[in-house]
Amino acid sequence: MTCRKKSIEITNGYVSAFNMRDIGQIISLFDPAVVSSQQKKEGVSIGPSAIQRRIKAIWKMAERRSAEVAAVCGLIDFNDRRTLPCVTLIIDKVPFSLILCEANKDRKAHLHTEITNLDVVANVRFCCSHMQMKNAVDKSCPLTCYERRKLNLLGGENER
Repeated sequence: MTCRKKSIEITNGYVSAFNMRDIGQIISLFDPAVVSSQQKKEGVSIGPSAIQRRIKAIWKMAERRSAEVAAVCGLIDFNDRRTLPCVTLIIDKVPFSLILCEANKDRKAHLHTEITNLDVVANVRFCCSHMQMKNAVDKSCPLTCYERRKLNLLGGENER
């Protein structure tokens, strides 16, 4: 069974490592048999290499565009599930992707799901809004996420 606290820990680690451009640290968060999927692609990949390729492609795309890309902690609501912690990827102040990571207690993440449907991505609540959540475990956010917000990557003080 998925452990919410561990999933939040993985999400926070992902945000920090992404913003520091540390691919090795991101990969270290995942089980060697991680199941990875992308909304735009059919099927799944097994193992961290697909995650590594996707992240490097995002960084290269941002570099080609001379754009600022960052990861921010967030929460996403789905009708049939409790609010889920997620990584929100932002390019030039615009969210374009969200990543859900799931892990069991005392284990590395076993699931990496990327959602790029902008109608879904637009509903993410960013880190500062989840500081108001009632459960203490939902209030954690790595310093790197706040540092990115201070750089105004989210476009100002107002949160969704």
